[in-house]
Amino acid sequence: MVRRVQARAHWSVRCTAFLIALGMTAAVAGQADLRTPPRGSFDHCRAAGWGEDPALNRLKNRALPVMQPRAMTVDAIRALPDPLLRHEARRYWPAPARAQIESDEARGVQVEGYVIGWNRERMEAGNCYRPDLGDLHLWIAALPNLPRSQAVIVELTPRWQSVRSNWTQAWLRDLERRRVRVRVRGWLMFDQAHPAEVGRTRATLWEVHPVTTLEIVPGPLRAQLPTPPVVAGNR
Repeated sequence: MVRRVQARAHWSVRCTAFLIALGMTAAVAGQADLRTPPRGSFDHCRAAGWGEDPALNRLKNRALPVMQPRAMTVDAIRALPDPLLRHEARRYWPAPARAQIESDEARGVQVEGYVIGWNRERMEAGNCYRPDLGDLHLWIAALPNLPRSQAVIVELTPRWQSVRSNWTQAWLRDLERRRVRVRVRGWLMFDQAHPAEVGRTRATLWEVHPVTTLEIVPGPLRAQLPTPPVVAGNR
């Protein structure tokens, strides 16, 4: 009888220890998602990058978390204006266009959509042309069967990759293969360097860049259907 009581007590202690360890592991995992990358230089690459447009590079390399994002749809991001007549370095922008774009770029946003494509970016100025520092691009669309020409690009930068261990290329490949619906949080950014790609490999020059959190969302997509036009007699 004594042995049975001792065995039960021992088993209870083991179960309690296991549950405590499991809770601590979950807490640590939750904290990992809250971590932010270092500001300024990262792995010997300055926030201003190397060459081209330093102001654009600094935006790409933002390390601030988005605490209170504005909810937007893919279509709402696609509808953001492009006030530039010439897509050149930011130091040459007219003041009104600069003010309009910078106002939107100050927003942290959250958007849901389907992953219809991904790739790893080649060497670029924002990452000091380092082959080991590459952005991961995702194409997010309102519906899973749309082409890239109707999608918004969101980018996972090396800085944020360093504190998000699950952002692997294998994981992104699987998201694309299954056309998974995701929730993206990050900073709006206008990438003026790619006007020739609009309507071909992207829907807009507006991106979510950098992405600060990325998670899978179960269930049907919400709030992505276009708003029906207002016609006479329907007001």
